[in-house]
Amino acid sequence: MKVTLVAAVAVNRVIGNRDELPWHIPEDMRFFRTATMGKAIIMGRKTFDSIGKALDGRKNIVLTRDVDWKHPGVTVVHTVQDALAEATTWIPADPYNPYGAAHEAVVIGGAEIYTLFMPHATNLTLTEVHLNPVGDAFFPKLRLGEWDRVETARVFGTPTTPSYRRSVSRRRKLTPIAVKTLESPTGRIKFPPPKHTDATSYRNI
Repeated sequence: MKVTLVAAVAVNRVIGNRDELPWHIPEDMRFFRTATMGKAIIMGRKTFDSIGKALDGRKNIVLTRDVDWKHPGVTVVHTVQDALAEATTWIPADPYNPYGAAHEAVVIGGAEIYTLFMPHATNLTLTEVHLNPVGDAFFPKLRLGEWDRVETARVFGTPTTPSYRRSVSRRRKLTPIAVKTLESPTGRIKFPPPKHTDATSYRNI
Protein backbone atom coordinates (compact mmCIF):
# COMPACT_ATOMS: atom_id res chain seq x y z
CA MET A 1 0.00 0.00 0.00
CA LYS A 2 1.22 3.46 -0.86
CA VAL A 3 1.50 5.78 2.15
CA THR A 4 1.63 9.47 1.24
CA LEU A 5 2.42 12.37 3.54
CA VAL A 6 0.55 15.49 2.37
CA ALA A 7 1.59 18.79 3.91
CA ALA A 8 2.08 22.50 3.32
CA VAL A 9 5.56 23.35 4.59
CA ALA A 10 7.43 26.65 4.92
CA VAL A 11 11.11 27.05 4.07
CA ASN A 12 11.97 26.69 7.77
CA ARG A 13 9.79 23.53 8.02
CA VAL A 14 6.99 25.31 9.92
CA ILE A 15 3.58 23.75 9.29
CA GLY A 16 1.54 25.48 11.98
CA ASN A 17 1.38 27.98 14.79
CA ARG A 18 -1.06 27.67 17.69
CA ASP A 19 -3.04 25.01 15.80
CA GLU A 20 -3.51 27.26 12.77
CA LEU A 21 -1.86 27.58 9.37
CA PRO A 22 0.50 30.61 9.17
CA TRP A 23 -0.80 31.40 5.65
CA HIS A 24 -4.00 31.35 3.63
CA ILE A 25 -3.82 29.73 0.18
CA PRO A 26 -7.31 28.89 -1.15
CA GLU A 27 -5.97 26.88 -4.08
CA ASP A 28 -4.02 24.65 -1.73
CA MET A 29 -7.18 23.91 0.24
CA ARG A 30 -8.87 22.85 -2.99
CA PHE A 31 -5.87 20.74 -3.91
CA PHE A 32 -5.96 19.07 -0.48
CA ARG A 33 -9.56 18.04 -1.03
CA THR A 34 -8.75 16.59 -4.46
CA ALA A 35 -5.64 14.80 -3.18
CA THR A 36 -7.47 13.13 -0.29
CA MET A 37 -10.96 12.48 -1.65
CA GLY A 38 -11.93 8.80 -1.75
CA LYS A 39 -8.98 7.75 0.40
CA ALA A 40 -8.28 6.86 4.00
CA ILE A 41 -6.81 9.87 5.80
CA ILE A 42 -4.77 9.51 8.98
CA MET A 43 -4.36 12.36 11.46
CA GLY A 44 -3.74 13.14 15.10
CA ARG A 45 -6.45 14.31 17.47
CA LYS A 46 -5.22 17.92 17.52
CA THR A 47 -5.39 18.06 13.74
CA PHE A 48 -8.89 16.64 13.85
CA ASP A 49 -9.89 19.20 16.49
CA SER A 50 -8.57 22.02 14.28
CA ILE A 51 -10.74 20.73 11.40
CA GLY A 52 -13.70 20.24 13.70
CA LYS A 53 -15.49 17.47 11.85
CA ALA A 54 -15.05 14.25 9.89
CA LEU A 55 -14.22 15.03 6.25
CA ASP A 56 -16.77 13.69 3.80
CA GLY A 57 -15.90 11.14 1.12
CA ARG A 58 -12.92 9.86 3.09
CA LYS A 59 -12.29 7.36 5.86
CA ASN A 60 -11.21 9.49 8.83
CA ILE A 61 -8.69 7.70 11.05
CA VAL A 62 -7.55 9.51 14.19
CA LEU A 63 -4.49 8.33 16.11
CA THR A 64 -4.65 9.32 19.78
CA ARG A 65 -3.33 8.20 23.16
CA ASP A 66 -6.72 8.90 24.75
CA VAL A 67 -8.48 5.54 24.96
CA ASP A 68 -11.78 7.23 25.83
CA TRP A 69 -11.85 9.70 22.93
CA LYS A 70 -14.44 9.15 20.18
CA HIS A 71 -16.29 11.16 17.56
CA PRO A 72 -19.02 10.36 15.01
CA GLY A 73 -17.68 9.37 11.62
CA VAL A 74 -14.18 8.69 12.95
CA THR A 75 -12.23 5.45 13.35
CA VAL A 76 -10.10 5.79 16.49
CA VAL A 77 -6.77 3.95 16.76
CA HIS A 78 -3.89 4.03 19.22
CA THR A 79 -0.93 2.73 17.22
CA VAL A 80 0.63 3.39 13.82
CA GLN A 81 0.16 -0.25 12.89
CA ASP A 82 -3.55 -0.13 13.70
CA ALA A 83 -3.95 3.04 11.65
CA LEU A 84 -2.38 1.42 8.59
CA ALA A 85 -4.42 -1.74 9.10
CA GLU A 86 -7.64 0.29 9.22
CA ALA A 87 -6.63 2.13 6.07
CA THR A 88 -6.46 -1.14 4.14
CA THR A 89 -10.14 -1.84 4.89
CA TRP A 90 -11.41 1.33 3.20
CA ILE A 91 -13.44 0.82 0.03
CA PRO A 92 -14.62 4.10 -1.58
CA ALA A 93 -18.33 4.48 -2.16
CA ASP A 94 -17.64 5.31 -5.82
CA PRO A 95 -16.62 2.05 -7.57
CA TYR A 96 -15.07 4.07 -10.41
CA ASN A 97 -12.70 5.86 -8.06
CA PRO A 98 -9.34 4.14 -8.66
CA TYR A 99 -8.06 5.24 -5.27
CA GLY A 100 -8.70 3.60 -1.97
CA ALA A 101 -6.77 2.49 1.03
CA ALA A 102 -5.73 -0.67 -0.78
CA HIS A 103 -3.96 1.77 -3.13
CA GLU A 104 -3.06 4.67 -0.85
CA ALA A 105 -3.36 6.00 2.69
CA VAL A 106 -2.83 9.73 3.19
CA VAL A 107 -1.27 11.16 6.36
CA ILE A 108 -2.35 14.76 6.97
CA GLY A 109 -0.69 15.73 10.26
CA GLY A 110 0.16 17.13 12.64
CA ALA A 111 3.88 17.28 13.36
CA GLU A 112 4.11 14.26 15.67
CA ILE A 113 1.98 12.16 13.31
CA TYR A 114 4.20 13.03 10.34
CA THR A 115 7.24 11.96 12.37
CA LEU A 116 5.62 8.66 13.36
CA PHE A 117 4.63 7.80 9.80
CA MET A 118 7.76 9.05 8.02
CA PRO A 119 9.47 5.62 8.22
CA HIS A 120 6.41 4.09 6.53
CA ALA A 121 5.99 6.78 3.86
CA THR A 122 6.45 5.84 0.22
CA ASN A 123 5.51 9.26 -1.19
CA LEU A 124 5.52 12.94 -0.25
CA THR A 125 3.18 15.57 -1.66
CA LEU A 126 4.38 18.92 -0.38
CA THR A 127 3.26 22.46 -0.94
CA GLU A 128 6.52 24.28 -0.27
CA VAL A 129 5.48 27.76 0.84
CA HIS A 130 8.04 30.51 0.26
CA LEU A 131 7.85 31.96 3.75
CA ASN A 132 9.80 31.78 7.02
CA PRO A 133 6.97 32.24 9.53
CA VAL A 134 7.02 31.88 13.28
CA GLY A 135 5.58 28.53 14.30
CA ASP A 136 5.41 25.84 16.94
CA ALA A 137 4.84 22.79 14.70
CA PHE A 138 7.43 21.53 12.22
CA PHE A 139 7.60 18.99 9.41
CA PRO A 140 10.21 16.27 10.04
CA LYS A 141 13.72 16.73 8.71
CA LEU A 142 14.17 15.01 5.35
CA ARG A 143 17.01 12.74 4.44
CA LEU A 144 17.80 14.34 1.12
CA GLY A 145 19.15 11.40 -0.84
CA GLU A 146 16.26 9.22 0.24
CA TRP A 147 13.73 10.91 -2.04
CA ASP A 148 13.34 11.40 -5.80
CA ARG A 149 11.20 14.35 -6.81
CA VAL A 150 9.17 13.20 -9.81
CA GLU A 151 6.81 16.14 -10.32
CA THR A 152 7.06 19.80 -9.47
CA ALA A 153 5.20 23.01 -10.27
CA ARG A 154 5.78 26.59 -9.20
CA VAL A 155 2.91 28.97 -8.49
CA PHE A 156 3.66 32.67 -8.16
CA GLY A 157 2.15 34.65 -5.33
CA THR A 158 -0.40 37.45 -5.33
CA PRO A 159 -0.80 40.47 -3.05
CA THR A 160 -2.72 38.21 -0.64
CA THR A 161 -1.08 34.79 -1.08
CA PRO A 162 2.57 33.71 -0.99
CA SER A 163 4.43 31.98 -3.79
CA TYR A 164 4.84 28.23 -3.43
CA ARG A 165 6.04 25.13 -5.19
CA ARG A 166 4.20 21.85 -5.17
CA SER A 167 6.27 18.70 -5.39
CA VAL A 168 5.61 14.98 -5.54
CA SER A 169 8.43 12.71 -4.37
CA ARG A 170 8.97 8.98 -4.10
CA ARG A 171 11.19 7.24 -1.63
CA ARG A 172 14.38 5.66 -2.92
CA LYS A 173 15.52 2.29 -1.69
CA LEU A 174 18.83 2.90 0.08
CA THR A 175 20.97 0.94 2.46
CA PRO A 176 21.01 2.21 6.08
CA ILE A 177 24.61 3.41 5.65
CA ALA A 178 23.73 5.41 2.53
CA VAL A 179 20.72 6.95 4.21
CA LYS A 180 22.81 8.03 7.21
CA THR A 181 25.46 9.71 5.08
CA LEU A 182 22.85 11.60 3.06
CA GLU A 183 20.89 12.98 6.02
CA SER A 184 20.31 16.73 5.84
CA PRO A 185 22.47 18.69 8.31
CA THR A 186 20.00 21.60 8.41
CA GLY A 187 16.64 19.95 7.92
CA ARG A 188 15.59 22.60 5.41
CA ILE A 189 13.27 21.56 2.62
CA LYS A 190 15.56 20.73 -0.29
CA PHE A 191 15.45 17.96 -2.87
CA PRO A 192 17.59 16.44 -5.60
CA PRO A 193 16.94 17.96 -9.07
CA PRO A 194 13.48 16.96 -10.37
CA LYS A 195 13.12 14.49 -13.20
CA HIS A 196 10.16 16.39 -14.69
CA THR A 197 9.43 20.08 -14.25
CA ASP A 198 6.45 22.23 -15.15
CA ALA A 199 7.24 25.74 -13.95
CA THR A 200 4.00 27.40 -14.93
CA SER A 201 1.11 25.23 -13.83
CA TYR A 202 0.08 22.85 -11.08
CA ARG A 203 -2.42 21.06 -13.31
CA ASN A 204 -0.02 18.21 -14.08
CA ILE A 205 0.10 17.15 -10.44
